[in-house]
Amino acid sequence: MTSHSEQLLALGRRFLEPYTRLDGAACAAITGSSAEGHADEFSDLDMTVYYTRLPPEDAILAVREQLGGGPITWNVGKHSDGEFAMAFRVQGVECQCGHVTIARWEGDIDRVLRGEELASPLHKAMSGTLISTAVFGAELLEKWKSRLRSYPDSLARAMVKHHLQFFPTWGILPRMGRRNAELWMRQVMVESSFNLLGVLAGLNRQYFTSFQFKRTSAFIRTLKISPPNFAERLDSLWKMSLPDAALALRALVADTVDLIEHHMTDIDTTAVRKALARNDVAYNYVRYIAHCVVGTAIASAPRDRRGINFISSMQENFRANFSV
Repeated sequence: MTSHSEQLLALGRRFLEPYTRLDGAACAAITGSSAEGHADEFSDLDMTVYYTRLPPEDAILAVREQLGGGPITWNVGKHSDGEFAMAFRVQGVECQCGHVTIARWEGDIDRVLRGEELASPLHKAMSGTLISTAVFGAELLEKWKSRLRSYPDSLARAMVKHHLQFFPTWGILPRMGRRNAELWMRQVMVESSFNLLGVLAGLNRQYFTSFQFKRTSAFIRTLKISPPNFAERLDSLWKMSLPDAALALRALVADTVDLIEHHMTDIDTTAVRKALARNDVAYNYVRYIAHCVVGTAIASAPRDRRGINFISSMQENFRANFSV
C-alpha cells in the first residue's frame, strides 16, 4: 500500500465519522485507489454513505461545512431520488462522497446481477464495492460483497454476448487507406478493445464498464482466462501503424473467440467468425464489363448443339483471361 493510500484512508475515516452520526446512517465505506492501495499525489478520496432513509439534504450539506470543505465542484443525482453524490475539497484533497438509501442501492445490485445493466457505470460501483473498506456498518458491507462475489452464470453469458461485437477493421484496410479515415478506424479499434475487455470480464465473472476505465494492466492481471500476453498486446495496438494494429487486433479477437468456444460452448460465434474472415479486395471494372458481356452473350445464345459449344467457348475464354 502506498503512503498516499494510507494518508487518504486516515482522512476518509475522519471525514466519514460525522456522516455516520446522521439519522438513518447504516454503513459508510471508502473505495477507489486508496482502498486498493494504489493512490498517488493526484488521487481523490472516494466515499459512500448508506442510509435506511436519507436525512434532510441540509443536514448532509452541513457536514461538508463542518469538515471545512470548499465549494461543491460537481454533483450528480437528486436527494429526492434517494441517491446523489457531490465533490468538494478538504485540505487540498478532492473528496467525492455518495449518499444512497439501502433500498436504492440493493435495487441497483439486483438489476446488475439480473443482467439489466450490461453497459452501465453501475458495474464500476459493483467492483468498487468489492474493494471498499468499511468505516461503519461492516456487516452490511460484507453482505453486499458476498452477493456480488456470487456472479451468476446468466450474467457472465449476457456480458459475453453483449460485448461480442467487433467491426472488421482488418478486412477493409485497402479501401480505407484511400479515404483518410484513420481517426474513425482508431475509434473503432478503441471500441473493439473495450469489447475484448467486456467479453473477458464475462468469461472471468468480473464487473466491467468502459466508463472512466483505468489501471488496465491491473485489471487484466485479475483475469485467469485471457489470450497470451494480453496486456502487452492490447497496449501495443496504440504504438503501431494502423495496418499493423488492425491485424494485431484481429489476432486478439481470434484468440478471444477461441476462449469463448472453449469455455462457453453455447455462445454463437458465427457472426464474429465471419467478421474475422473478411478481406475486401479491389473492384475490377474490366472484369465486371467482361462478365456482363459474356453473360449477355450466353443468355441470347441458342440452346442447340452450336449454341452450347458457343457458351462453353465463352466460359473458357472468360476464365482464361479474367480470372482473379
